[in-house]
Amino acid sequence: MKRTLLSILTITTVLSGISQANFTDLNPDEVVNATYVGESYLVDLDGDATPELTIFGLKKDTTYSGFAITMTGIAVNTMGNTEVIGRQEPLGGETILVADSLNTGDVIDGTATYVSSGSPAIFPGVGLGAVDNFGFAAVGQFSGVGMKYMGVKFEISGVIHYGWVRVAVSAASDVGTIDSYGYEGTAGTQSLAGQQGTAFASIEENFNDVEIYTYRNELFIKDTEAGKVEIFNLIGNKMTNLINTNSSVINIANYPTGIYLVNYTKGNVTKTYKVVNQ
Repeated sequence: MKRTLLSILTITTVLSGISQANFTDLNPDEVVNATYVGESYLVDLDGDATPELTIFGLKKDTTYSGFAITMTGIAVNTMGNTEVIGRQEPLGGETILVADSLNTGDVIDGTATYVSSGSPAIFPGVGLGAVDNFGFAAVGQFSGVGMKYMGVKFEISGVIHYGWVRVAVSAASDVGTIDSYGYEGTAGTQSLAGQQGTAFASIEENFNDVEIYTYRNELFIKDTEAGKVEIFNLIGNKMTNLINTNSSVINIANYPTGIYLVNYTKGNVTKTYKVVNQ
């Protein structure tokens, strides 16, 4: 199959009103594995030697609807008054807690719904991704989708701040990778997922899974998450725009032959791809 994809330009757009973003890049990344003994990593967002979160991997023997199962997963424990953006979900006759996965540039503030790990559940903590050995009880939004963000609400000297942690969970929910984290230094001010001052954490990695190409008068856009698509000709006329949901095919048979610019936006970051309609 012939795919036509020319050079890629990068246009980075950020919100400039937030000037107190604090950012920590973990190099190398921290990795936790799900075992019966468990592995964990402490996240100290503000560097005051008092961690706000523990990200851990664990295998746990339990029961689900009367069946003996083994849960394998990656989760987070919140410490003190810390909470993460997430929700309660039913699982059989149990209640579980799961963290919402966020994309680059998503807003983290007081309008979100937050949970803490204090509630008992079939799997301890707030789940990022977990699965049982029979496939009955797969939970969580982070497994097998690449790097995503947790939104965090925590306190510094009794005052609320907002931040994020960038983490990936393997498709089998048995390996968690912590890449970076950050927070907004101005109390009560929203944080943007991935923001590190005037840029965003690992912008390029958020586009690693993107494929944009033409084939037989069709434009294919493939990604692991949603993005905004805008197509322009070389004199700046907009041909179309849409929201891509993992996989989109656009018929461009009526477009004149030539080069087109595809602006693909995720969060506050836009990349421009040149493609050819032959």
